[in-house]
This record gives sequence, structure tokens and C-alpha cells, in this order.
Amino acid sequence: MSKHDELLVDVATVVESGQSNQMSLTVVTGGTVITGRLAPEAV
Repeated sequence: MSKHDELLVDVATVVESGQSNQMSLTVVTGGTVITGRLAPEAV
């Protein structure tokens, strides 16, 4: 079962709502670093 990170959910909500068209994002989980850009689905 997935465990949602509330801050990540909030950031995704801001980007998806159009308040920001893209946002750089770095996530570290289980010793793995994931870097990229979060963009609305429409983009």
C-alpha cells in the first residue's frame, strides 16, 4: 500500500491547479535520488 507524502501531494496540487506551470523537484527515497520537473498533466 502506498504512503502519501502530504507535502508532495500539496506541491502537485499547486502545479496541477495552474498556479505554477512547472516546478523543479528532487525526491530522496530509500537512498535513491529522483530529480526532474513537475508539470501539469495538460503540458
